[in-house]
Amino acid sequence: SFVRLAPLRLLRVIIATHDDVYLRWVTRAGLFGPIVQTFHRCLARSSIGGGGAFVSAVLSLLEFVRAENVRTVVDYLCRRYEAQLIPHTRSFKAIENLFLRQQQNL
Repeated sequence: SFVRLAPLRLLRVIIATHDDVYLRWVTRAGLFGPIVQTFHRCLARSSIGGGGAFVSAVLSLLEFVRAENVRTVVDYLCRRYEAQLIPHTRSFKAIENLFLRQQQNL
């Protein structure tokens, strides 16, 4: 559990710097790919003891990106992972708000 949450914490710290070099590196390296895949897998299986903390941490990260209005990351997430995130907009306000923020930024 801790091993899955550590990368999310590191990514949040990197994003909090608002440094364009780091943000471009995060998007070009596709660091959100494994996170979104694991998030999607945790929600799909809904198994006992499976991923509750991870799902919560991802939603917290998405809400942080939206609240800080890190445009590079908001745009990247909404464009690149739209297919994986859109099905969960009704269930999670953080995802819906992320897409709303992208529309406001356009």
